[in-house]
Amino acid sequence: MSDSNKPNDERIRDLIVQYISNRIELLKLESADISARVFSLFLIYFVLLFVLFIALIMLSILGGIYLSSLLHSHIIGFSIVSGIYLILFLIMYLKRNTIAEKYLANQFIKSFFKETHGNKS
Repeated sequence: MSDSNKPNDERIRDLIVQYISNRIELLKLESADISARVFSLFLIYFVLLFVLFIALIMLSILGGIYLSSLLHSHIIGFSIVSGIYLILFLIMYLKRNTIAEKYLANQFIKSFFKETHGNKS
């Protein structure tokens, strides 16, 4: 009886080995997909933030020059623009936990699991 069950046992063992191999390959592909999504999101946000940063610098210079011409003083015009940035910095510094935890983390989690959640439902 042992000989008649041996082919079935070997077949089951082969199926289990093939299943484990397939699962490992699936995990590799899923991790590569997740890594590619994270990298592409990082790259896209980096480029967008860089463009926004350059535009903000240009608008700041423009605002400083405009205020300088209105007030007839370069120091006062650019000081007002700098003061606005200091006030914005203080507000963001005081709200950093709220912004980071509630908005940025949630947006990252939503974008990270968007495709995974869509496939399950």
